Amino acid sequence: MMVDKKSLEKKYSIGVDLGGTNIVSAIVNYQGEILHIIKVPTYTERGKEETIKRIKNIIHKTISKSEVEQNNIIGIGVGAPGPLDIERGIINFAPNLPGWRDVPLREILKNEFNREVVLENDANAAAWGERCFGIGRGVDNLVCFTLGTGIGGGIIIDGKIYHGNNYGAAELGHMTVNKDGPR
Repeated sequence: MMVDKKSLEKKYSIGVDLGGTNIVSAIVNYQGEILHIIKVPTYTERGKEETIKRIKNIIHKTISKSEVEQNNIIGIGVGAPGPLDIERGIINFAPNLPGWRDVPLREILKNEFNREVVLENDANAAAWGERCFGIGRGVDNLVCFTLGTGIGGGIIIDGKIYHGNNYGAAELGHMTVNKDGPR
């Protein structure tokens, strides 16, 4: 299916990076150019419900500050710490977000904004961003490592995110290492 670039010129997406330290929200055009970005502390110590409220608020603020018409926003992408259930849009467990077990974040945001919402592992989202708009542009196979409050990795194989059996293919921060193991 051919996509008319003219029809995309006035379409925008919201990207959210949910981290243990900060929440970042940006509105981007179809070329990946950031039009407006906002960063706020996550305040994980205030609990899951407060963090969800902060996510909603930062998205609303990003939309209003960007001056983009709401009907031109085609969707919201959220990069979140994992492990996640990508198919159902659920954060199974987020070690840097206390109390986050089986949180249906995609459904919560879809109900709030009436837009399509994609939930993806934060490191996979970073890898995809690099493939589409960054150093990996035009490359079909790449590995991206992320270092922040947590440690993660994203893998792109044949131009697609590789999730592995349990959606944790490059979850480096969740790998167990036996210090007395074979060398």
